Amino acid sequence: MNRFLFFCLCLTPLYFYTPIPSSAQPVITYWDKESTLKQTEENFKNGIQHGRFAQWYKNGQLAKEGNYDIGTEKGVWNAWYEDGKLKSEEQYISGRKTGRAMYYYQNGNSALTGYYKQNLQDSIWLGWFENEKKKSVENFKVVESRNNWISLKEGVFQYYFSNGNTESEGFFKNDKLEGKFSKYFDNGKMQFQGEYKNGQRIGKWKYWYQEKYDEFSKSGKEERQYLSDDDYLVLNFWLKNGTQSVKDGNGPYTFSDVSGVKLREGTLKDGRESGEWTLWNHEGWKEHVLIFANGKKEGKCTNYFKSGKVKSEGVYSNNKKNGYWKFYLEDGKLEMEGTLQDDLQSGKWIYWHAKNGGKEAEGFYNNDKQDSLWKYWYEQGMMWKNGNYKEGKKNGWWEFYHKNGKRVEAGKFLNDKQDSLWTSWHENGQVKDEGAFKKGLMDGKWAGWHDNGSKNYEGIYADSVKTGEWQYFFKNGKLYQKGVYKNGKQEGYWLYHFNTGILESAGNFVNGERDGKWTFYYETGGKYMEEGHKYGKIAGDMKTWYKDGKIQSEGYYAISRPNEKAEWVSLKHGDWIFYDQKGNVIRKDTYKSGVKQ
Repeated sequence: MNRFLFFCLCLTPLYFYTPIPSSAQPVITYWDKESTLKQTEENFKNGIQHGRFAQWYKNGQLAKEGNYDIGTEKGVWNAWYEDGKLKSEEQYISGRKTGRAMYYYQNGNSALTGYYKQNLQDSIWLGWFENEKKKSVENFKVVESRNNWISLKEGVFQYYFSNGNTESEGFFKNDKLEGKFSKYFDNGKMQFQGEYKNGQRIGKWKYWYQEKYDEFSKSGKEERQYLSDDDYLVLNFWLKNGTQSVKDGNGPYTFSDVSGVKLREGTLKDGRESGEWTLWNHEGWKEHVLIFANGKKEGKCTNYFKSGKVKSEGVYSNNKKNGYWKFYLEDGKLEMEGTLQDDLQSGKWIYWHAKNGGKEAEGFYNNDKQDSLWKYWYEQGMMWKNGNYKEGKKNGWWEFYHKNGKRVEAGKFLNDKQDSLWTSWHENGQVKDEGAFKKGLMDGKWAGWHDNGSKNYEGIYADSVKTGEWQYFFKNGKLYQKGVYKNGKQEGYWLYHFNTGILESAGNFVNGERDGKWTFYYETGGKYMEEGHKYGKIAGDMKTWYKDGKIQSEGYYAISRPNEKAEWVSLKHGDWIFYDQKGNVIRKDTYKSGVKQ
């Protein structure tokens, strides 16, 4: 029956960066550019807040005011609404709320008052509605626990409706309900009453209808005997017309929520559910029909969608799902089916595709974990993958298939990670990749082939990182590129070729970036361009040639960056000269840091 009553009525400040002086000179910020409307005023001592702090609304009204003592709040702090009415009064000692605090509604009426200790609610707290009617009475105590201060509810509490009638009342001991507890309807009539011990309901509890209240035996609703906080016997139950339908724990029983929506209906035997019961949700539609024995689910159970269609059906035993269960989609199609043992999936299970109702997966569970052989299918009915699980993890041989029935890849898993030799295939059945895994990471020599059977690549992996010499090939078998990887990045001299086998470019890499002189060639074999590189950018001399070998242009790139965190950029610098095919200069441009002069 706890109710959170603390109002977050303190103004949230707006923060702007302002240099903090070391002197005691006030620092003022303004709402406007003209510096006529103050926003904040702060004082500092040796760079630490000290002295008066004030904050204003844009309309010039003071919003918050208090004092700092060497960086911590001290004394009385007040806050106001934008219209100037008092919003809160709080007291601080060494930055912690201490002593009496008062909070107000904007109409001036009290909202909440009480005491703080170590920044926590302590002693008695009183709350009111905006219409001045009492809202709450609560008691707290602040104690030290594990080197921290905590606030516990302690003593009498009362909560009220806005019409002034009591909503609930009771007693807390060490933050747990203790002793007699009463809950009322908003018309002042008793709703239910009972006793708590150490936060748990115990003994007999009585419930009443809202419409009438007299002697319980004549106009009560229900009487329960609590064995624990979540386990009780229904002793007696009366209908609204006064007829007793359950006597000494036996008879038909209907339970509704406070708004009158029926939630449960069935028969009680010795205070517990027995036989067939129907359960509805708070929207009023039927959710479950199930069998009880001695208060436990025992026998057939059917669960429903809001539409009335079956959602799932199966059997309970000893209050848990046991036996064969079926689960459906809202359109009536079967979603999955299999055996449950004490609410855990066990034995064979089958899953069905939602779109066409075809089989999606089939396999076994052991203690709610996938186990042994599992098979999976595409919607069209072709095999997708199959393999073994152990304790919910892939273990052993697995195969994956294209939709045309040919394999995609195959190999072993160890504890859900690929292990040992794996092979993959193109859709035409030609081998695509082959190599080993170790604990889910590529390891050792790997090779790949194009779909025509010619080699695609070959190289070495270490922990799924490329290392050592790698070669890549075109589909016609010609070498495409060749070089060395170090820690997954290109390193040293690399060669690139056209698919005719003629050299396309060559140069060095350092840590995955081009470095030093690189040479590029025409597809006919002649040199096309030379350029320098540094940090992966073009740097130094650059030359280009016509196909007949005569020079076409020459120039220079400088690299720079504005600061150490910025990227390097290439900029044309100095003279750039362009030639015709006879060797004559046709243009000369001069650049300075990338800008044409």
